[in-house]
Amino acid sequence: MFWIIYKFINNVDPTSLSLNINAEALFNYVFSIFTLALIAFTSLCSFLYYIISLYLINKYNIEEKFNNYPRIVRIIKWSIKINTFWVFFELFLLFFSITGIIIFSFMMLDIPFKL
Repeated sequence: MFWIIYKFINNVDPTSLSLNINAEALFNYVFSIFTLALIAFTSLCSFLYYIISLYLINKYNIEEKFNNYPRIVRIIKWSIKINTFWVFFELFLLFFSITGIIIFSFMMLDIPFKL
């Protein structure tokens, strides 16, 4: 999804993206922060989507409404399990993206970051 958004914003070929080793440190920093912020934003949007879908499935008792159709009930149960997994994965990704932004900011300001 990152490449789609980046291509939409800058209209460039995503396969040609690479950071030059000789580029300025500020450019590398800005590109890294932009990448991490974009990952954090997409993770947050996906997390909200999964939470809303789980909420709606539970609110409207969709499993009970389709008891006469065992295949649909199986698909709904599978969807709940998969969405629960993706909620935790997106939270994990969001946490590490924000942590990366904080660590890169400390590194750019020459502040020692101790865990």
